[in-house]
Amino acid sequence: PNVGNCITAPEFNLIGSPTPVGSSVFAGSGVTGNRFNPSTAGPGWHLVTYTYTSPATQCTNDDTVNIFVQEQPDIQISSNSTDACEGIPFTLNSTVVNAGGIQWTSNGDGSFSSNSSPNTTYTPGPNDNANKGFSISGVTTQNGYCPAETENLNITIYPIPTAVIASDKINGCEPLDISFQGITDADPATSTFEWTFGDGNSSTQQNPQYVFNNDGSYVVNFRVTSVNGCERQAVPLGIEVWPMPEAAMDASRWRTTVAMTDINFFDRSSLTGAGAITQYEWSFGDPDN
Repeated sequence: PNVGNCITAPEFNLIGSPTPVGSSVFAGSGVTGNRFNPSTAGPGWHLVTYTYTSPATQCTNDDTVNIFVQEQPDIQISSNSTDACEGIPFTLNSTVVNAGGIQWTSNGDGSFSSNSSPNTTYTPGPNDNANKGFSISGVTTQNGYCPAETENLNITIYPIPTAVIASDKINGCEPLDISFQGITDADPATSTFEWTFGDGNSSTQQNPQYVFNNDGSYVVNFRVTSVNGCERQAVPLGIEVWPMPEAAMDASRWRTTVAMTDINFFDRSSLTGAGAITQYEWSFGDPDN
């Protein structure tokens, strides 16, 4: 017969059947007297021989048994970080040796993308976020002759910072000078800020001053990243920069006499880009006009 044992199992007696009257000897790896020690034998198959000698005839007979010793399962679990951001999925990896699989569990209320895959993701739940952390466990499955092995991983959850864009204006004529304010509950001393203004330029200040030199529509973005790597993108802010009209005029004549006082003036102003000129103001250089 074949017998299986875990390498961590205690040593046990070897029994010949039927119980001999004469002398009997057990031999093989891990055998001492009539006891077999799995740890001494080591992992793998071991052939144990039982030899019986009759006291009357001195004739011998023997029998053999194959004993399998299985190495203890081992599991190592890891994450891309033991610091997680609330509500953000994170990756879990495992290495399983001497077992057929893994079972992922958590003491929190989040969810696994798969609770039996070697590599999976975990999305923290509301209680995980409220408790600021949770514990992940990986347990070996299909363990053969050995007990399951477990490894735990403690995860700390950090809040995602707030991020709101404020500005002193959202439209105006070129060049448009705007004071932006990045409103957040993150610590400015340990956080990073990233602004993009929609024209290829950016800033890392929390409250930048920026000039839009050309007319057009721009989308301003603001991102905050905390010291723990948790980040939030603010709702984008749209900016409208209107083109500056170019004033120009013409007249029916540029010289005249007191006998010819009437002069016709003509608007020759232009506007490049969107919009239209809607208001005009003339000044003729004399006190009454």
